[in-house]
Amino acid sequence: HCDGLFPMTRTVRLLDYANTLSATEGGCIIISPELYRLLYGTKPSTVLIRSSDPATAKESAEHAITDDVRIQSREEYSAERVKDSRTMRLGLYAIIAAALLLTMIGISGNQLVGFESRRKEFALLHSTSMTRKQIARMIFLENGISFAISVLLSVIISIPVTLLVTNVFNSAGMGLSVTVRPLPILCFFGVIWVIIMLTARTPICRLRRMNTANEIKYE
Repeated sequence: HCDGLFPMTRTVRLLDYANTLSATEGGCIIISPELYRLLYGTKPSTVLIRSSDPATAKESAEHAITDDVRIQSREEYSAERVKDSRTMRLGLYAIIAAALLLTMIGISGNQLVGFESRRKEFALLHSTSMTRKQIARMIFLENGISFAISVLLSVIISIPVTLLVTNVFNSAGMGLSVTVRPLPILCFFGVIWVIIMLTARTPICRLRRMNTANEIKYE
């Protein structure tokens, strides 16, 4: 029994397997309304009706039921779930886009602060051994190395975290299937790469306008 006050043991016979991918939990079984009321002492929130003529069965149920009960065909139910899933995905994409925008703003600010703290270093390099183009290439290379280290650390950290979350959900009786799709992950890393490379334009523009003589005249 669900509340544990009146435990009950029932022997049932498995008739068929059902696709439970649309269920919110990993463990899902379909039982008759009579058995549900016997076990839980209340009406089920959802009743599945199988019919050879779904349209006629739906119309008959709508005429027979007067309570505030929603009657949906399988197609309508699936379309509603797809719509809800699409809404959730759009919200998730909006959050990701906002996070990427904030990341770009933050990295750009850090790049500017880093350039200001290294102005004399760049001026000395420009006056002794490197051209502005070579210094700009060095800034791009530094950003690329930072990106590679960040990606490597994120992959290393994400593996145990994913395993931990999966085990927690499985222990709670909620199946969590993790599917790794390389193409979306590579696209995401590609977007991050573009953002980091674009933020490198800020110090490079400052580098082009930098007066080398004024920066090193007190050295």
